Amino acid sequence: MPNDGLIERGLNPTAGGTDLIIPDIHLQWNRADRIIQHEKCDRVWLLGDYFDDFGDTVAQVEQTCEWLLGVCEDDRIHCLLGNHDVYYFCDNRAYRGAGYSREKYDMIQKHFSPRTIQEKFALHGRVNGYLLTHAGFTGRWLKKFSQSLIDRHLQEAFQAMLAHQIHPLLEIGAGRGGRNEVGGVTWCDWRNFKPIAGMPQILGHTPHNKVRWAGFERQVDSELNFGHCVAGSLGEDDKASFALDEEISLCLDTGLRHYAVIDEDGLLHVKRTPDEFLP
Repeated sequence: MPNDGLIERGLNPTAGGTDLIIPDIHLQWNRADRIIQHEKCDRVWLLGDYFDDFGDTVAQVEQTCEWLLGVCEDDRIHCLLGNHDVYYFCDNRAYRGAGYSREKYDMIQKHFSPRTIQEKFALHGRVNGYLLTHAGFTGRWLKKFSQSLIDRHLQEAFQAMLAHQIHPLLEIGAGRGGRNEVGGVTWCDWRNFKPIAGMPQILGHTPHNKVRWAGFERQVDSELNFGHCVAGSLGEDDKASFALDEEISLCLDTGLRHYAVIDEDGLLHVKRTPDEFLP
């Protein structure tokens, strides 16, 4: 059953204003909440992985559930799903990875009804020309791309998840022990991510101590050479703001030490989390 309300809210938000993008949370909801309060943006995008951490407890999972249920009711906040969420919302063994436990599954199921999952979550969103997913829609998936085609595939994957069915865009890639050559939008490892011309992306999922970027090299005349991809990481003194036409995709997963803001002019800014928000 198409989730038209979610499409309208998640994929076509009100134009104008500012957008805050927060990557993988992994039970650190209090830190994410402080970033939200600090930035005071018009919209907030959470890139998923709300659950699971080393040595976590069911009590921590329950606290995260209560916080997440609260932010779901805020129309400014758009909640995307990561691999550590899908296998708690969908009872299908094919999606499970490290961190999963039946005890945590039962706790999360107690808080989130099928209707809440359908109405309050999504696999992707779009912000000022950027595609947002948890792990990225790699260019290795298709030979030809369009926004409408990707939207359709991801909506099909979302509906498959709701029905507890397998969909390739939710499966694990070979690099992380799965059967597919590359992972889907909740499992794609950054090493397998390939940018898509005309569709820069913002994602998380693959942890590192630095924000990583991927794009296309420029020819002598400064035009983008879409045939050759380039990638790297941001140092402390590197440029941390990008215009849409630079076609830069970002992987923000640094343990919530970085996040991104898209300002009213459409510029994408990578920001460091204030030291007082960190443990």
